[in-house]
Amino acid sequence: MATSSETAGSGATADGILRDRSDWDWRHWAVVAFAVVTGLIHLYLGPIAFAGFYVAGVGWLLGAAVFLTSFWRRWMYLMAAAYAVVQIALWLVSGTPFLELGVVDKTIEIALIAIAVQLYREG
Repeated sequence: MATSSETAGSGATADGILRDRSDWDWRHWAVVAFAVVTGLIHLYLGPIAFAGFYVAGVGWLLGAAVFLTSFWRRWMYLMAAAYAVVQIALWLVSGTPFLELGVVDKTIEIALIAIAVQLYREG
């Protein structure tokens, strides 16, 4: 059973799997939208590039799904930010493949980092 400190900031409801979204603002919805868009970009690039893009894409989509559920915890904001940092670093280290789409994707991930850290800090 989750303690009150574990669910703090999660907006979890006691009666279902979906989070209570009544107190969400644009940032919460932006996190969902950004994660879905970057996930779809990675899945699109999967057949063109290599299987690692599939893994990244599925990771983003699963993260967005978990964000909508009562399983989400405050510390997961930092995991999402770290996941984005790793994605950006891998893109840079690999020589910035698919430059145009990569710039769009990494801009989305930078915005996601900023919002996730802000939501984490607000608790």
